[in-house]
Amino acid sequence: EAVLSAWMPSTWVQEAIRQQSRQHLTAPGVLAHTKPGDPISEQLAALQCDAGRRPLPTAQSVSMDTLGLQSLVSDGCFNAALELSSLYLSSQGQGLGQCGLPSQHTPHTLQMWCARITLLVHTQRFKDAEMELEAFGELDKPDLYYQFNPQDHPDMTGSMVPFSLRLLHAQLPSYLGRHHLSLDRLCLMEHICDQILMGIKMFRLPWQQELLSQAEQKYAESVWTQRLARIKFSIGNCFVALQDYSLAVEVYQSLANRLPAVKSEIFSGIARLYLQLGDLLSALSFQQAAESTAEGQASELLCKTNRALVNVFQNKWGEASEGFSAALDADPGSLTVQQSSLP
Repeated sequence: EAVLSAWMPSTWVQEAIRQQSRQHLTAPGVLAHTKPGDPISEQLAALQCDAGRRPLPTAQSVSMDTLGLQSLVSDGCFNAALELSSLYLSSQGQGLGQCGLPSQHTPHTLQMWCARITLLVHTQRFKDAEMELEAFGELDKPDLYYQFNPQDHPDMTGSMVPFSLRLLHAQLPSYLGRHHLSLDRLCLMEHICDQILMGIKMFRLPWQQELLSQAEQKYAESVWTQRLARIKFSIGNCFVALQDYSLAVEVYQSLANRLPAVKSEIFSGIARLYLQLGDLLSALSFQQAAESTAEGQASELLCKTNRALVNVFQNKWGEASEGFSAALDADPGSLTVQQSSLP
């Protein structure tokens, strides 16, 4: 748990935690209304379609916790899942009409906030997601750390904010066209991750007095290397959105060096980027690099798909069709191949 919750608070937050200052605390609340019911069923019923009477779970028919939320999401009932998150947060003093009122965070409430913001983004309600996240500021306030309430979290240190929520908070402005703000937040996250990894190499975590064991150090390094990779992928995607393709490729190449297990997949992605830009020579170069590092069926499938895409670029439609067919025969359920082969 200490490995997953590790984070580096800013200087003023560290001082506020030491002094147990009650200023500048978070007071979030649900702001986006969610209409009850299943909109798909309502549309089908309006068309007098029998499928409109499909039996689906609702926010009231499942348990009001993360298990109930997972059940709704797995059934594709995102509207009901948002309603359940609103009901749960209301029971914790953070629901509709409660923004700005004092409440206490727990790991469970912050996990629910993470799920709610993820659902808002998934349903493309980006403004609503941004609006509800505003109360959290930069996710760096005293009451978001275990040490602020040691009586409730004895022997616990670090941040209660899930890493996924931090990453989503950094990515969200990019969904609204503000790519530079996303880059600022992502670069700050990258800096903090680098600091944490430097400490891990010396068998230390932020706020921890005890040194990590060999096994703990190995686990912590794996976790935070993967987290840093997720941040770097997002930074590369921001550069693509800003049409700064040379910087994007530079970031992706650094990731390939850091993550040799997925090097072939990363080189395949760079090859496709160059194809979209019309740079066939660079695309072929990275395609060859992908094929030379391919290991396993998934990597080989990507390489087959890449060759078919190159044939499409060169107007070799017969060869392209044969390549896509071969890839689909190798893995009929592959969405990547199906999407690549669409006309």
